[in-house]
Amino acid sequence: TSPPDRLAGVSWARQADYLAAASLRVWQQAGVTMLIWFLVRDEPGLGGWQSGVFSVTGKQKPSYHAFQLPLAEVSRRGTRTVLWGQVRPGSGPRPYALQVFSRGRWRALGGTHRTGAGGTFRRTVTLPPTARVRLTSPVAGSVGPALVLR
Repeated sequence: TSPPDRLAGVSWARQADYLAAASLRVWQQAGVTMLIWFLVRDEPGLGGWQSGVFSVTGKQKPSYHAFQLPLAEVSRRGTRTVLWGQVRPGSGPRPYALQVFSRGRWRALGGTHRTGAGGTFRRTVTLPPTARVRLTSPVAGSVGPALVLR
């Protein structure tokens, strides 16, 4: 990520987007039952890996919450968007809510819903391009990073 790697790194927000998209791709693969993140904390030297969900100083990056609550855009046609998400940790159906950023604050996008038995969901929403959406769940005890719709 950049920082610290300003030459080859991506922004912290882009890393969170990539992690959520990777979670979706893993879920789509038949027979894959586990996703392991290679590095939890960045390595101290710039020659090492900088892909942790924590910086070298221990600061949480947005990808930390993206790992708990990945949210990805599956498809889009006009204002109709299909979202996929997952609530970690836990087992069985888990409560979640989607929020949209509107008029300067986060607002509920429908009520609280439940995931499937594996903790995932697919949901179709009607939102304009560039809308910002995020996932929240009391199970995770946190809020996921914003996903900007394309």
